[in-house]
Amino acid sequence: MTCTSLWHIRKFTLCRFLQPLDILNAIVVCLLLSLFSASCGGGSGSSGSTTLPPSFSISVGTPSISIDQGQSGTINLSVNESNGFNQSVSVSITGLPNGVTSAPASPFTVTSSGQAVTLTVSASAQLGASTLEFEASGAGLSSQAQTSLSVTQGPPGLPNDRTTLIRTDDTPLAIVYDAAHQQLFASALHLNCVDVISLATQEVVQCIPVSGALGLSLSSDGTKVLVGTQVGMVAWIDTTSLQVVETDVIPQLPQGGNLGAGQTYVSPAQAFQAANGKILLFSNWGYTDL
Repeated sequence: MTCTSLWHIRKFTLCRFLQPLDILNAIVVCLLLSLFSASCGGGSGSSGSTTLPPSFSISVGTPSISIDQGQSGTINLSVNESNGFNQSVSVSITGLPNGVTSAPASPFTVTSSGQAVTLTVSASAQLGASTLEFEASGAGLSSQAQTSLSVTQGPPGLPNDRTTLIRTDDTPLAIVYDAAHQQLFASALHLNCVDVISLATQEVVQCIPVSGALGLSLSSDGTKVLVGTQVGMVAWIDTTSLQVVETDVIPQLPQGGNLGAGQTYVSPAQAFQAANGKILLFSNWGYTDL
């Protein structure tokens, strides 16, 4: 029975049985009952608002991720707070396949700002799909989220591929590798030199003067670099001293026959040394063949 019903019943009863009583006493009693009714809400039927307890949930930024063997990928975790929840939560990861690690390592703490988790897949990790479970707990509450991880096979050789850019101030027309000294030789035609690039420092350590440098090749014993040019000579560079130690001038062809004006000029653009020591010369395009 409600407080309002009780008031009406008691009021009726008092009004019925207090008629013989003194009028003043009846008024006092009715005033007391009125105060009792007001303390019960006056029969308005209103009720107070309900306050929900603090809570949170965890979510993963992507439902699935694919990572090649030998590579890594990143997923983002978010903590969604409700009703004034403002505490950090502890997150554990289960379901990581062999050869896959996480950073930070499980378990780790996640705040309201979220957390980026890096998954690193070893080169020997087993191919296939796995379901990763994220279990978050804090303030006596818990929440779960999951994502799918696929370990795939990447293109051969890509994990260890590296490209280094080295400034030479010219476009090399030829490059030769000197394995004995771990260095590269690159012809710089417009600079009239041959650049020497150290693989250890990945810098140009010297520019050896050679006019009109074009093609490059190693001698048969690997101790010299043969430099073909467009000025009618072949230069020999010592791979140890990095100096020109020999220059062979190619003679002009005699004038006459079907040769036109200027066609007697020979351009030994490329020189190769055979195993027997003989030199093979190849002319540049547009010049007299050798």
